[in-house]
Amino acid sequence: MLPLGIITDEVHDDLKTSCRFVESVGIDLVELRTIDGKNILELPDDAVFEAKSILDEYDLKVAGISSPIFKSPLEGNDQVGCEGDFMLEGFTTFKDQLSLLERAAALCQIFDTPLLRVFTFLRVGWSASIVEKIAACLLEAAEIAEKHKLILAVENEPICNARYGRELGELFDYLKKSAPSNLLDHLTILWDPGNAFYAGELDCVKEGYEAIRGRVGHVHVKDVFFGGDGKPLCVPVGSGGVDYIYQISALLDDGYSGPLILEPHYIPEGKTRLEGAREAVDALRRLLGAV
Repeated sequence: MLPLGIITDEVHDDLKTSCRFVESVGIDLVELRTIDGKNILELPDDAVFEAKSILDEYDLKVAGISSPIFKSPLEGNDQVGCEGDFMLEGFTTFKDQLSLLERAAALCQIFDTPLLRVFTFLRVGWSASIVEKIAACLLEAAEIAEKHKLILAVENEPICNARYGRELGELFDYLKKSAPSNLLDHLTILWDPGNAFYAGELDCVKEGYEAIRGRVGHVHVKDVFFGGDGKPLCVPVGSGGVDYIYQISALLDDGYSGPLILEPHYIPEGKTRLEGAREAVDALRRLLGAV
């Protein structure tokens, strides 16, 4: 069965607390995003090496760095509506974002992982011209990734240009037609069906996934439920609207062998993030048993 992992700050801001939890539930794979409430790209070197020491103490492997790179304005200006989770202030231009990519490459080397999560810029609408602009930026980033032997995992995200499986598929179709193979080798799809569902692609695991079949290199797992007021809420896998039994079965049928990384965004009422993470792990394991 596919290996399981979790983003550490989905458990606790304190890395050691997260690592103890991960060890207790029998997981040995983590993804890094923030530590002590600070984005990993902003950590000073001493804090980075301390984090590496903690991970080594618990014998945990890093599946990837969940960076906020390219969760930024496409045109490089302070446009209205450019607020979002885990974004970094003061890095609005494309040049700024490439400087973050160089920092992230150094972190990937320290944490011994080739995989770096990136986005498709803050949403301005979807069109052929937008696809071309995003592709050009990703290819420039892929040149840096090639130099550092990295894989850029492009994630669908509700506030970014590629929200849905269909849009990721269109973007990667264009890249396949226009990009040299040596750069394509450094780009892959990070599929988050929960994000697609949250953004309104309700058939994300069928029609949405169909657009990216066979091209997924990494997967984030969350489930979403729309309440009576129409607002989306994150819930443990299997209790929301994403058909993960179908989705995981389809991934396996397509030969996917990468990890399933939990990003539950779930805190049970009256409980803690850590307790929510435990429910999320248990729910995913039950679902994998059903698969």
